[in-house]
Amino acid sequence: MSASASPDLNFGIGEPMTCRKLSLGNPFADARMPFPLLPWDLITFTPFEHKGTFLIDVLSEYFDLIQQVTEDGFLKPRGLVFDILYLDTGCVYILSLSAHSFATPSLLAQSFFTSDNTGARTLSSASYTSTTAMTVESCISFCSTGSNSYIYAGVEYAQECYCGNNIASGASNVSMTDCNMSCTGNASEFCGAGDRLNVYWSGAQPPPGPIVVPSVGNWSSLGCYNDSVATRALPYGAAVTGQVTVESCTMACQNAGYSLAGVEYAAQCYCGSTLEYGSEPTAASDCNMVCAGNSSEYCGGPDRLNLYNYTGTLTTGGGSTNGGSTGGPSYVHTGLPGNWTYGGCYVDNANGRVLGNEQDNNTMTVESCISYCSSSNLTIAGIEYGTQCFCGNYLVNGATKAPESDCNMACGGNSSEACGAGNRLSIYSSTGNITALPVPTIQTTGLPGQWAYQGCLSEPAPGSRVFPYENDWTNNNTVEACLNQCAAFGYPAAGLEYGLQCFCGDITDFLMGGIVVPLIATVGINNKVQFLEKWGTSEFTNSTGAYELDLSLVGDSGRAWRTMHVKSDVFCSASIVLPDKGARQINVGGWSLESTYGVRLYTPDGGPGVNGTNDWEENYNELALQRGRWYPTAMLMPNGSILVVGGETGSNAPPEPTLELLPFGGSVITLDYLQRTDPNNLYPFLMVLPSGRFFIGYYNEARVLDPVTFDTVILLPNMPGSVNNFLAGRTYPLEGTAVLLPQYAPYTDPIEILICGGSTPGGGIALDNCISIAPEVANPTWTLERMPSKRVMSCMVTLPDGTYMIMNGAHQGVAGFGLGSDPNFNALLYDPSQPVGQRISILNSTTIARMYHSEATLLPDGRVLVSGSDPQTPGLPEELRLEVYIPPYLNQGLQQPQFTIAETDWTYSGQYSIVVTLFQGTTSTMRVSLVAASSSTHGNVMSGGRIIFPDFTCAGNVCTITAPPNAFVSPPGWHQLFILDGPTPSHSAWVRIGGDPGQLGNWPNFPDFTTPGV
Repeated sequence: MSASASPDLNFGIGEPMTCRKLSLGNPFADARMPFPLLPWDLITFTPFEHKGTFLIDVLSEYFDLIQQVTEDGFLKPRGLVFDILYLDTGCVYILSLSAHSFATPSLLAQSFFTSDNTGARTLSSASYTSTTAMTVESCISFCSTGSNSYIYAGVEYAQECYCGNNIASGASNVSMTDCNMSCTGNASEFCGAGDRLNVYWSGAQPPPGPIVVPSVGNWSSLGCYNDSVATRALPYGAAVTGQVTVESCTMACQNAGYSLAGVEYAAQCYCGSTLEYGSEPTAASDCNMVCAGNSSEYCGGPDRLNLYNYTGTLTTGGGSTNGGSTGGPSYVHTGLPGNWTYGGCYVDNANGRVLGNEQDNNTMTVESCISYCSSSNLTIAGIEYGTQCFCGNYLVNGATKAPESDCNMACGGNSSEACGAGNRLSIYSSTGNITALPVPTIQTTGLPGQWAYQGCLSEPAPGSRVFPYENDWTNNNTVEACLNQCAAFGYPAAGLEYGLQCFCGDITDFLMGGIVVPLIATVGINNKVQFLEKWGTSEFTNSTGAYELDLSLVGDSGRAWRTMHVKSDVFCSASIVLPDKGARQINVGGWSLESTYGVRLYTPDGGPGVNGTNDWEENYNELALQRGRWYPTAMLMPNGSILVVGGETGSNAPPEPTLELLPFGGSVITLDYLQRTDPNNLYPFLMVLPSGRFFIGYYNEARVLDPVTFDTVILLPNMPGSVNNFLAGRTYPLEGTAVLLPQYAPYTDPIEILICGGSTPGGGIALDNCISIAPEVANPTWTLERMPSKRVMSCMVTLPDGTYMIMNGAHQGVAGFGLGSDPNFNALLYDPSQPVGQRISILNSTTIARMYHSEATLLPDGRVLVSGSDPQTPGLPEELRLEVYIPPYLNQGLQQPQFTIAETDWTYSGQYSIVVTLFQGTTSTMRVSLVAASSSTHGNVMSGGRIIFPDFTCAGNVCTITAPPNAFVSPPGWHQLFILDGPTPSHSAWVRIGGDPGQLGNWPNFPDFTTPGV
């Protein structure tokens, strides 16, 4: 009934559960954190399989717990992965065990799990990031060796390590399952997750915290006082010996004859005889910085002094800067390096700093400051407060000379040299010339474009900004450069700060507000919606992985849903609609092992109100991909073959940077650019261009491919990202959405591609822009347009009027489980018929959070079906509910037009008649559109969302439509045919254009598959 602290633990069946006291004190008692844990070098537990129920005692010299576990028979050594709950001081109950295979990353027994956030870190001392080599062991080593001697180490977001001696008060214990990201350096270990830390404890107690020194000799603490750079409470800066401590500062002030001493900003010491400029006491918590020379003492804070008063008798009169000696320090006029000469004593901070490039040194001398400035190729050096060195090529902010006697403070490294004083600079020049520029004025004229000056604004409370996007330009910041940068990325507001900072933002904040969770949504030619979900890894043990929704029966849920079946896990696979007679849907790839090679086919049957009988057909032994693929993209080629590109070899496995064809033909071709950009290129965007060539977009790159050799024909410019991060991406996991913009007869205009949303690697800062390009024009470039809010994991659906609805997603994060936050409820409409910059309008907000694994699908009646959301983010549920969004063209009370059609199998350039019934307008204002059949998943519309407006003529109410001219303008396949009476679309009818040139309707010729014919 006991366990030693050695790696070989022995477990026995325990008595009924009781509450035992821990043998160590509980440092987490007040915070309700988990039990005191083993020192981090003692033991590791790995996962094990279990079932049944009994109790185990785990006893050692370090801790004493009661654990409730489940097992049928005797518990094998080394096998605990458990959730914990701290119930009372010294008493811990283990709530549950998780069953995992040995491939699951393990956790160290001494870890616990806590929430974290970037604004207030749980562990806020040392930190580092490794995108390729982070492990639990390397983080612990970093936090516990060398100059880092911390008792807590925490790993987060797979690649981040944080250290500290205290757990921040805002941290909270969370479920172990929240920490589910594998370490970048060891996939068998967990390294937290987004805003989640696996925390490890060394077994040591935290060191005592810093204190306000109450007294030093005859010096007594007066508390914390306010101060400012421009109006010092104590005017004389003291040059202390060594690093600043309360003791060294009070000694320096006492030696200089002053009765007041103040320590500020960890490393500054000031002296005086009276408090000036109305300095007053502030909250003791404002003085929160530890002394540079002694971390157990507080030395003020930003604009805050720990103030001390001398209660004894001073031996020297206050005001001497050389400790009361008779000859004070003086400027240096001989023995200077090169051509450097003394230029005089100047006033600083009257209107702001007159020099930049500050370099502080407690052993400062005139010579060392000149040497530093000279090494930076700067011609002016200025020394201030005895220890501060500033450099530049000219003085700014209206610098004026001061009396030479004002520069009377001794240098920290040479008491015979004068190094300025409080707000006084001893200036030296290498040229003999000192240019003093006037106080700068606001530039209100000569601004680029329509920019106009709006005034001087103060930033809000510390930690927040007026504008969110910052560029730091040390040497080349100008008003014009800043305004042009903001304008280039669609931001209407800009601000400049601190000389080198340029901020971009908006004039006002935009306050935007089933039965399974489907991953893939497809509308079939039976006018039902087919859903595929992650069967095998579903949250629902009775899921069959495939379902069909009859929209005509939505009032009767028992009849509306038809259960279908797949044989392997379609999680993160690809689907398209085939051009064969049956409009079969093909699904390829999947989650792991055999499923990644999966090829599955379904022929829609039945109709509204009538159940079909067909199901998904699959046999891995008869029909499979050549390479296993997770997160691939599929596309129908103009010749009728199926192109499958990219992905990884399995869930979070190595890349599969290749392409292959179905039906099988030729060898697998490796694409080096997919190898190079993994893992940010999954679900690449694939589209057929009117030239017959193919567009491929991946991560933040794009190119045009030859349709026969797949060689690169055009290397397009990199996609723009965010205003301050060009490494942002557009494909999974930095997930945006791409569509083709409309094509109009006679199809002579170059086609354009639109991509909206995305995110940045590492930080997961979602993008707030759309970009578009005409890839086959001469010298193609990307056009950028702002969206009113950030969006990652976006969905975009082509509407029959040639506009595009943008919806779903999040304001923050990347695609993946637990990696997104702050849902985006704002629906947008993109209208390419409007001028660039005026194409996006705001629609009514959606009502349900739709993030990872959500879709938006055009229905045959013109509405948009909104489904899914599988974020596994705390506070956001697995979303089973379905919604229908009514676009603007259906909410005006206008009756939808109607038409009848006889011929639905069209050849290229053929002419086909329809009989129309219009209720508002006439055929002179009518439009006709063809929306290609598609499947969508993870924001990837696997037809490119193609929409075509063909030529047509009308005689009375009989209209003749001319089909698109070839397979390049319109690849062979099924389309929804709509007519539009003014803005209002009809219900659609399905037509096939271009036949089945690849004879897919006769494939595959195996017993387990049904072929509909061509």
